[in-house]
Amino acid sequence: MVSQNVVAAIAAFSFFIGSSASPCIPNSSLSSAATTTSLAVIETGSTATGATSTTETASTDITSTTETASTDITSTTEAVSSTYATSSAEASSTALSTTAYISTTTLATTTTTVAEPEVTLLVNGGFDVSPASYSPWTIFSGAALGGSIGTDDTTVQGGARSLAIRSASSSAVVVAQVLDKTLLKADKEYKFSLWGQVSSSTGCSDGIYIWIDANNLSQDVGPRIHASGADLAGGWRYMEGSYTFTEAMLSGDDSIRVVIQARCSNSQKAWVDTAQLVEARPQTRFSVLDMAKVHGNCDGWFQEVRALLKRSINSGEELGASITINIDGEELVDIWGGYADKSQTHP
Repeated sequence: MVSQNVVAAIAAFSFFIGSSASPCIPNSSLSSAATTTSLAVIETGSTATGATSTTETASTDITSTTETASTDITSTTEAVSSTYATSSAEASSTALSTTAYISTTTLATTTTTVAEPEVTLLVNGGFDVSPASYSPWTIFSGAALGGSIGTDDTTVQGGARSLAIRSASSSAVVVAQVLDKTLLKADKEYKFSLWGQVSSSTGCSDGIYIWIDANNLSQDVGPRIHASGADLAGGWRYMEGSYTFTEAMLSGDDSIRVVIQARCSNSQKAWVDTAQLVEARPQTRFSVLDMAKVHGNCDGWFQEVRALLKRSINSGEELGASITINIDGEELVDIWGGYADKSQTHP
């Protein structure tokens, strides 16, 4: 009969192959178990004849033992049995290489999904057209009191230029772009976003507002997103809101506009850049590390990921994907929407 070590090792293979995949190398105890299985079969025979007889018995028992396990294990066991009759050394080489192949294919699977680039429905949202122009953006209100807008190549978030909004008094300047309603879909969620900055926290204390309007600034489609002058002074700040259009809005005669409002005094300025309007889509979620109980050699990689997340949380730096990290079944970090956010709870 087959030794208890062999049966136990085969059962361990069945469990391991059925377990969740991991991008990391298995720990030494699992590797040792796989090697011991191969050697146990080899050491049962002392002569060529005895080895053949023992291997046939082992093959029968192992096949019956693993009938409910993975088909790959049964096939691999038969392959080891058929090659064993030549010599113990040759069988050892075959068994070990086959076992290594099982471990490699079992552990190599990693789930990654790359999102397609988003297409913005705004025209000249980066203010980078050449020759320099902010068209089709216009001042909706504030020009009569000395407000003005223009492109600026000295303070930019991305690309070559941004849009500078200037006030000659403490009155707000409202900038807008009319949307092409034929590109919009009813009852679909859209994201309106941009980056903002002001020259002074006190001179522009009211900061920047963004929203979408469906009737000459008298019908807000969704929330007005606000960032104060204190938030915007000295660096770029990301702003984003979610909006959904009804069929009545899209079929009516009134224009739909994206709106930016800034209020500064004493000739201070506000800047906006990289404005986008995109159709929202289900968030791509990357399971980059799902170790469960198999840790392997992942410590160095995990430390690098932790450093990346810490930098994103502290600086607001955009990440290219959502990341979930599980260790022993405990979710440590969950990032959604491209930004690490340690204060929000996400579904």
